[in-house]
Amino acid sequence: MSNNDTIQRLATLVRHLTFAQSTLEFEAPPADAKYATMPPNQCYFPSSQFIKVPLISIKQATHNSSILQFALPPNTSLNLTVSSCIMMQATHKDQAKPYNPISSNETLGSFSILVKHYNGGNVSTFAKALNVGEKVGFCQFPGNIKPFRFPFRGTEKITMLCVGTGITPHYQALIALMRNTTANTPEVRLLYGNASVDDIMLFHELKELAAGSNGKLRCTFVVGTDATTTKDPPTRHNESSIETGWVDKEKVARLGFSPEETNSIVWVCGTPLFYETMAGSRHSALTSECVLSALGYQENQVWRS
Repeated sequence: MSNNDTIQRLATLVRHLTFAQSTLEFEAPPADAKYATMPPNQCYFPSSQFIKVPLISIKQATHNSSILQFALPPNTSLNLTVSSCIMMQATHKDQAKPYNPISSNETLGSFSILVKHYNGGNVSTFAKALNVGEKVGFCQFPGNIKPFRFPFRGTEKITMLCVGTGITPHYQALIALMRNTTANTPEVRLLYGNASVDDIMLFHELKELAAGSNGKLRCTFVVGTDATTTKDPPTRHNESSIETGWVDKEKVARLGFSPEETNSIVWVCGTPLFYETMAGSRHSALTSECVLSALGYQENQVWRS
């Protein structure tokens, strides 16, 4: 193919893309729409009804997860409170699921979510079948917004503990925290558990955040199907940041911040079993047999997503 042919094909592609972007239509919230937050921190999506936006790209993240990018009106930010999620509506209007967007509020004209595809999962099955150009409804309920919010004032040390898709609220916060690290930016130690290296979502993105954090962020990826897994991680990664087994008491004590350190917080997100093991429950106070209680953390030092 000649250079002229290549240039012409690229020009045609650009025209098609430009045309597609210019013809996107957006559903406007009604004049009486209610919102979970007030300006200037008002999310694009209201709480009183779902608003549909078009899907503009799909990127494979792992063998069973994808990053879906949705369009917003030009020069419009999602303007999301960190930490908070939004609800994605499936085909049946009574089915919806919360997702923590993984794009920055500085991103204009779009936002992205990470979706893990579960067998039998109604909303994730719906998301997996989506095609570029289809419109999907989103909203944000007051309960989607956590009481702990960026810039997390009064916090100096954050130990983030998560498994699987529990990484998304942490990643959302890390984007904001590591965007401009200063003396006041909390130090963060992330322990992120998955069954295997190939299951780690946002692996390279987290590595990049850590590399540019001026030492504020340290990530440890824990891989294993049970607590006694000792098999070495795949050599192609050659990563000292990968450990085997599970996120457990020994690893939290060794790799996280001590509860005795000044303004030390631990932030937990993951499966019901992970909440139970680490913090007793997702919705209740620490129990005496959970990991964080055994390590000396008090209830006021624990955040749950």
